[in-house]
Amino acid sequence: MATVDQLITRFVYQHGEISLQGIGTIKLLDAIPDSEYLQKHKLTPIQGLEFIHQKTAVTTPAFVQYYAEQRGKIASLAENDVEAYLSMASQFLNIGNPVELKGLGTIAKQKNGTLVMTAGYFIASKEDGPAPKFRERYQKTAADYAAEKEAEEQTEQRNKTLRGVLVALAAIAVLAIGWWIYKSGIGGETDTAVVATDSGLSATDLSADTSALRPLAPDTNMQVANDNVASAPAAGDTNTLYNWKAVILKISSRRRADSLYNAKYKSYAMPMELDSANGVYRIVTRFQARTADTAAKKQYYQSFFARGITIEPIQ
Repeated sequence: MATVDQLITRFVYQHGEISLQGIGTIKLLDAIPDSEYLQKHKLTPIQGLEFIHQKTAVTTPAFVQYYAEQRGKIASLAENDVEAYLSMASQFLNIGNPVELKGLGTIAKQKNGTLVMTAGYFIASKEDGPAPKFRERYQKTAADYAAEKEAEEQTEQRNKTLRGVLVALAAIAVLAIGWWIYKSGIGGETDTAVVATDSGLSATDLSADTSALRPLAPDTNMQVANDNVASAPAAGDTNTLYNWKAVILKISSRRRADSLYNAKYKSYAMPMELDSANGVYRIVTRFQARTADTAAKKQYYQSFFARGITIEPIQ
């Protein structure tokens, strides 16, 4: 397939002249020998070549159309190809490199900035004939745009429905986790004794209804009765075993305390019990230890339960 410079030469042979953007105008004033003669006489010099340097020259529109037909391109792409070639040619000329158009001559830039063209030799030109045209770009109709809009709306509606389902599932999951946390006693535990009655219960109800607490003390499994164990620590005594109570958790609500104990603490391997003091319900465990060992016991329980622990002597 012919290149841009070859098509320039063919166009000049057919039409006698051409203008090239930013370069100038090329004319052939004398007759052009036929191809059969040129095939026999390959070095036939060109006579009657005229070149006019014009910086404001515009490419001959007929040549762009000719190039499009020969290359099988639409007009806009053909114009881009020609402009790209001429831009590159101008750059070559500006840095001092000549540009050769075979079958016409060589264009060069002089020291004063003007362009000149030296005639070359004729070449036998064989027309390739127009190349098949590319199919024109499909133009969308109003029906096409309407169909696309309808498809987009349907997709958006499906996405909204899917988002709604996902939000509902997420809400259900959050509620389920919250209920599990509530039942497991994770969310309602507190380390501080906030004295407040439960909804619908008075302070009298809290102190009177002790059967609902299912207190474990005294429990035979948790009795620390021992003839050698003192009932209360004496001042300065560090060797005698005493009964102690580790307060694990303080809760202001009777129902909450009972629920936490039955759901979580009742199943612990160590003996646990539920008691009350000053209207506050407490989950505790008992142990025997010397006074000097209570600090170590406190540290152990704090590590085990992962919370602050208080140690009280059992009177």
